[in-house]
Amino acid sequence: MRIPTWAGSSEFVPGGLYRYTDSRKDGAPEIRVNGEPVDYRMDRGFAVVDRKWTSGDEVELILPFEAAYVTCDSRVEDDRGAVAVVRGPLVYCAEEVDNGCRVQNLAVNRHEAPGEVSKFRGGIMDGIPFISVPGRRVATSGVDDTDIVMVPYYAWCNRGDDETMMVWMHDADCGLSRQSENSSDALSASIRTIGPDYNVGNPDMECIVDGEIPASSTDAASGFWVSSRSQGEESLVLTFDTEVSLSSIGIYWMTCGDCRLPAKWRMEYRKDGSWKPLALYVTDSYGVEPDKLNVVHPAAVFSCDAIRLQVESGGGKFGVGEIILE
Repeated sequence: MRIPTWAGSSEFVPGGLYRYTDSRKDGAPEIRVNGEPVDYRMDRGFAVVDRKWTSGDEVELILPFEAAYVTCDSRVEDDRGAVAVVRGPLVYCAEEVDNGCRVQNLAVNRHEAPGEVSKFRGGIMDGIPFISVPGRRVATSGVDDTDIVMVPYYAWCNRGDDETMMVWMHDADCGLSRQSENSSDALSASIRTIGPDYNVGNPDMECIVDGEIPASSTDAASGFWVSSRSQGEESLVLTFDTEVSLSSIGIYWMTCGDCRLPAKWRMEYRKDGSWKPLALYVTDSYGVEPDKLNVVHPAAVFSCDAIRLQVESGGGKFGVGEIILE
C-alpha cells in the first residue's frame, strides 16, 4: 500500500521544501490485518507486509490526520519566519471574517499544539472543519494572546468576504517584529504624500490613511475625501518615504452627500521610476461595494515607492473613507 509523504515522513511533500515542526503526535501510519497491528517495511513509498495471506483477510491502513505545523526551506525568502497549518494533505488558512482583524496582525505560536478540530454549523460552510490555533494578535494597544481560526484553503472566500487571507502565518517567535515593520500603521506612517494627480501633496487627505474605518458608507461624520470630477477618470496617488512591500490594498467607498459609488477602478504601482499595472490574485477583483473594505490582493507580494488608483466615475463624484495597506 502506498504511504503518502505527508503521512510517513518528516516532510509534507517530497523534495525537502516543506518540513513538519515537532508538533505532530499521531506517529507513524499503522497497518492492521484482521484487526491486529502488523509490522511492515517501506519500499520506495510503499508499505509492504510479508506474511502468508488467507482468502478473506481484511487489511486496514490508519494514517495520522491531526493538525500540524509546517515550515519552509529558509532559502525561500518570502516564507522565512513563517509557519503553515496543515491537517493530513489539506492546507489551512486564516481569514479576516473569522478572526475579527486583518490576518497580517496575527502570529502563530508553533510551540503549542493546534487545538481541536471543530465544524461549522449552518450556512454555506456547514460541515467544513476548522482549527483553533494558539497565537498572538498585534494591536495598537500591544500584543495579546488569541486563538486563530483556520479553515481549509479550498473553502476560503465563500462567505462574500474578499478581505484579508493568509496561508503562511507569522511565527510568534520571530514574526511579531516582522509584522510590526509591515503593519498597516507602519505603512501608513511611511506615506510621504497623498492626493489626486493634480494635487499630490494635499494635507487634507491624511484622514483617509489614519486607520479609522467609517461606521458605514453614509457616515458623514467620519473623515473622507471627495473627488473633484463627476465624470471620467480621476487618479489618486500615494507616495512613500522609501520602497515598501505590499500584500493587500483595501478601499472603503463613501455614498454620503454627493458621493456615488464609482463605476470601476484599478491600481498601478511605481517601480524603478516606471508605472506598472497591478496583476491581481486569480480570485480577486476590484470591488465597488458600500459598507465594507473592498480588498484586493496582488498575484504576488510586490515592492514599490508609490501606488496610483485609477477610478472611473459612476455618474457622480466618488468618495474615499479609508485606504488600508498591508
